Amino acid sequence: MDSYLVYYTFEKSWSSEELEQLFSHLDATYSVQLGSKGLDQPESHDIDEYIGEIKGDLGYFRIDHGGNLFSMMFNDKMEPAVGLPNIMIRIQDHMVHRLENESEDEAVSRFNEVYSFLADFYEKLVEISCEPVYVYGLNFGECDSVGDPDHTRHISRDQLLAGEMPGIYWFQIVPPEIVKRMGVDQFLSAPAYRVEQLADAAVFLAVDQGINDGLFEHSTKDVSEYFGLEWEP
Repeated sequence: MDSYLVYYTFEKSWSSEELEQLFSHLDATYSVQLGSKGLDQPESHDIDEYIGEIKGDLGYFRIDHGGNLFSMMFNDKMEPAVGLPNIMIRIQDHMVHRLENESEDEAVSRFNEVYSFLADFYEKLVEISCEPVYVYGLNFGECDSVGDPDHTRHISRDQLLAGEMPGIYWFQIVPPEIVKRMGVDQFLSAPAYRVEQLADAAVFLAVDQGINDGLFEHSTKDVSEYFGLEWEP
């Protein structure tokens, strides 16, 4: 089954205290399963035990939100293409594709639940003062291109830490510093399906209703051109 990846990247590694705060905060809101074996095999874990296992390494957890089960990976070893610690959320194919015999309204309602979770998860991080440097969503075909220095949509550690907007992907949360510099009105007028300003002034930007569902109205190419950013498939 195909899936899509959303990366919440961070400037520095997490301390044990920050990890404990993160998982306690998430557990107060969501149904959370912690584990260390893999995205598909979360085990029940005491938070302190779990943090001891994953600190400086990899950890896996799942969140049940409105019937959607989000598989997630904490990576303190740094994701190779970007070189920053991150939390990766795997979005299953069926969450963002129109299902057989499903009306357009029903499909869009489901897609919006996924997008709302991604925004809510970001705001949970902000609430504990662990704001991501940048958030971006990739399909598997894009994973190689963002790690290729010669590709126009390459994402680098230096770009993100310098406060640059690397490109347009199917989903992104643009940090407040970039929004302030470029102007919030420019973002809110972008030719994209869903654009909204979050509580900390970051901007949530989802290019289209679904990723590959036959409901396309917008494209990453159009949004890239709107912002004056280079684009290639």
